[in-house]
This record gives sequence, structure tokens and C-alpha cells, in this order.
Amino acid sequence: MKNLDDLVLYRFRVRTADGREAVSRVVATRRPLKARLASAPEQEVLEDGDQPGPMLANPRWSSDAFANGDQATLLVDGPGFEGRMVNFAVERRDGEGWAPLQTLTGKVVEGVAQATLQLEHAAPAEGGAEPEDLRFSCELA
Repeated sequence: MKNLDDLVLYRFRVRTADGREAVSRVVATRRPLKARLASAPEQEVLEDGDQPGPMLANPRWSSDAFANGDQATLLVDGPGFEGRMVNFAVERRDGEGWAPLQTLTGKVVEGVAQATLQLEHAAPAEGGAEPEDLRFSCELA
């Protein structure tokens, strides 16, 4: 460290629910670097493939809630994957964890992959039907 101006000093104060308070020792860290433009050799390295490629994004259901017998559409954006297949792994809540329910496949068309799931809620327990929690993840097939 060449200069004290490169340091930033922090002290943390924590208060508990019952009103007790603790104060940390002083912590010294380096001042964050300011942004700079990459030099020509660095730019060439980035252009040669170090940039992240296209990714699946924005997974979503066609609605926030469904009734028994509805068809739910699972959607995910897939820019750059036109014509590729996507696997949708659907899971349902099973106690404290998640259990596999079904795997669906969809094709990326106009930047979006989608698959349809026929929803059948479990038989209602005594006292009425409980909503079932479902989630999904997706990956390229």
C-alpha cells in the first residue's frame, strides 16, 4: 500500500433484540478501484471468447395460480438457442423438501421455450383441499 488514502476504515455496531450492543474493532480495507477502459490486448482477450455465452433466463409460469384440471404453461427465455430443446424438471413440495413430479421438453421458438403441464391436485385431506406447491428448473437438452 503506497498511500493511506488507499484505505477505508469501518467499524460495525450490532444491537440485539433485548437492547444489548456490541461494537467491532476498526477494520481496514482497500478503497475500491475505479472503473477503467481495457487496454487493446485486454479487449482482444474478451472478444476471443471470455464473454459469457447465451443463457436461459426468466423462467415463469403462465399464471400465478391454477385450479385442478388446468393446463399450466412453463416458459423460459432462450435467446440464441433457436431450435434447441429445453428440459423442464417439475417438482412438488414433499414435507420439508421437494420431490420430482415430471420432466417436460419444449423447443425454443422465437426466443422462448415452453411446455404444458396437466395439473391434477392430490386428493383433499380432511378439512378441505390444500394448495400444492410446484416449482421447476430448466436446462438445455
